[in-house]
Amino acid sequence: MPIRKSFIFVEGQDDKLFFEKIVLPIFKRRNITVSLRMYANDKPQEFAKFIRSLKQMNLDYILIADKNSEQICITAKKENVQKCYENEVETDKIIVVVKEIESWYLSGLIEEHAKKLNLPLLENTENVGKKKFDQYRRNCRIPNRKYLMKEILKYFSIKTAKQKNTSFMYFADKYQL
Repeated sequence: MPIRKSFIFVEGQDDKLFFEKIVLPIFKRRNITVSLRMYANDKPQEFAKFIRSLKQMNLDYILIADKNSEQICITAKKENVQKCYENEVETDKIIVVVKEIESWYLSGLIEEHAKKLNLPLLENTENVGKKKFDQYRRNCRIPNRKYLMKEILKYFSIKTAKQKNTSFMYFADKYQL
């Protein structure tokens, strides 16, 4: 099987860590070479130009965008992303994380590991953003945010995450994680 090249664009460091530890190893086993790149600080025109060049070279990409606290639907969020990048980013290449990437981190915790870390075992993580995650973190065994996130990912269960977060389930099913 030939090695394919793809890009995953993420907003920030927490997203990058999640994709490095959870998603990239799966893609690597499929002989897909993935370049992970943060785009949030790029100038919109420059990023749109980069996407155009990827499309011209027939290279695949995925863009990850947090829904944040926006009171809009996922379709509207995708449209906003497209407008921001001169309609170069294709709708089906945009994955919207509900609410923020922290929700995906907590979605993969099973009961045993939640107890071990002294984190709540949530049935649904879709309302978790940075603020709520940081509230949970204050009571946990590892108060340092970066180390806690790394520890959560050591125990991450894709099967559990799909049950607790529909945006993660959509992503996992779409890319066969």
